[in-house]
Amino acid sequence: VVHNLDEAIRLLRQSIFGLEHGLPEQGLRRSILDVSSELTPALGLVPEVTLDGPIDTDVPSQVAGHLLATLREALSRSGSAALATKVAVAVVAREGEVSLTVTDNGRRWSARAATDGLRLATLRDRARRLGGMLEVTGTEGSTRLTWRGPLAPQPASNGLPPEPPAARGAPAAPGPPTG
Repeated sequence: VVHNLDEAIRLLRQSIFGLEHGLPEQGLRRSILDVSSELTPALGLVPEVTLDGPIDTDVPSQVAGHLLATLREALSRSGSAALATKVAVAVVAREGEVSLTVTDNGRRWSARAATDGLRLATLRDRARRLGGMLEVTGTEGSTRLTWRGPLAPQPASNGLPPEPPAARGAPAAPGPPTG
């Protein structure tokens, strides 16, 4: 109970900090905190939320919408639904991408429900269409969902989905000498 109270106080302080520093009231930071608070009763605990970087100013609205949908889905599968006693959410915007990481100490994602595989495939597909990626890793007693999306719109090329962020910036294959 004390831990949950401490977490609630920390969330409140983050909200106050955002308002004091002129961040938009309904910005992405606020929306992340709102989704986390909204799902707290279903989780059975207060998630630890960490926000870093220019989240309100640099994340495009389309990417923000996908991030929030992924956060909602990940949290709905965490907490008491996964027999977890700790859930952590981290959103970081830097170096051309925004990342969302949801970690809990519950059952592995594959053990949570038969429909989760389909939901993960849908989330993964949505991330790819943005030029991002989704990865779920887990061990006994820990599960981590990591979602990444670009901070800049990705150009469409010949009907193929954009490359994931890890592939962008890779050195080009050497071509014939020019001269």
